[in-house]
Amino acid sequence: MRYMQRRHRRVSKKGKPFLAGHKVVDVSDSMKNKIFKEKLAELAKELKQKKRVRLPDLGILHIKVKPARPARMGINPFTQKKQMFKARPKTNVVKFRTAKSFKDLL
Repeated sequence: MRYMQRRHRRVSKKGKPFLAGHKVVDVSDSMKNKIFKEKLAELAKELKQKKRVRLPDLGILHIKVKPARPARMGINPFTQKKQMFKARPKTNVVKFRTAKSFKDLL
């Protein structure tokens, strides 16, 4: 049973998380910003194409489409007067679901 738990959480025998192929390198702040912006642009491009991107050991980024809402008459909860609420356009919202292995690390 213990072996199955280790395998499920993707934890090494020493109890440290797997980060296969990653190395620790000393990099300047400007280089870090450049790398981060490039990766962010890649993620945005892939999200537009696939609507869902899996980040190993972190979680899943996905797009939820909020439909358009027409203008409507309503009652202002503060003044109790009738009021016209504006229409809202369709929007894409980026959501993130955390992976179980990442939750277990915290």
